[in-house]
Amino acid sequence: MCPSEIPSPPLPPAINSGRTWMELKISGNPMYKTGSVEPIDLYKASGMFTHFALCSIIKYAYRYTKTRQRDRVSNLNKIIHYAQLLIAQEEERDNHKA
Repeated sequence: MCPSEIPSPPLPPAINSGRTWMELKISGNPMYKTGSVEPIDLYKASGMFTHFALCSIIKYAYRYTKTRQRDRVSNLNKIIHYAQLLIAQEEERDNHKA
């Protein structure tokens, strides 16, 4: 069996929250909700969101290794948030195909 044929294990409930894109977006940082168009909507509409989210996950993983103990949980929560947004995006794609 080739690696691409091996099914992925189910995600733990903490990551695969089942929340929609909009629910996750609303739960994000209020700092980015100041105008009529949010940057994340631009990234998604232009097809750049996946790369943006993956880069953000890498950035916060790197910061995790460089920050004080008390700030590490914040970086881990940001990694989870971007992972949840990616999951919601994939689920939306799957629902549109069906």
